[in-house]
Amino acid sequence: MRKMQITFLVPVMFAFAIGCASSPKPVVINDYKMSAVHDDFPVPEQAVEREAIFENPNIAKGVTYELENIGGEQGLYPPVSYLEQIQASGWIEIEEERLGHVHFFRKADTKIALEIREDSIDVYELKQDDAP
Repeated sequence: MRKMQITFLVPVMFAFAIGCASSPKPVVINDYKMSAVHDDFPVPEQAVEREAIFENPNIAKGVTYELENIGGEQGLYPPVSYLEQIQASGWIEIEEERLGHVHFFRKADTKIALEIREDSIDVYELKQDDAP
């Protein structure tokens, strides 16, 4: 009976150890730089800028930034410190317009859409006509 318990427990413990070891580590943001989309909208300094491809007529301009695990698993866990930094820079989140992992921010007459995915963020400046 004891051998049977050990035979069962060893694979279970091994699977548990592998599952815990493969969990992604939360991103650590040391500092911020201004985005290429708007000179007053912060992005993590270690994020690598990439060209954003979009066909939405409501977007004036946009940039994709790659940063491993910025949004957590499936983009569901954005770093709170980053969202706080955006608000500390004077941007107000329009919470009633949030769509899943897309956050909207406003400052003066400018409206920014921030799409947070697992390993990247997209920053889009919306056209003035669509930013009431």
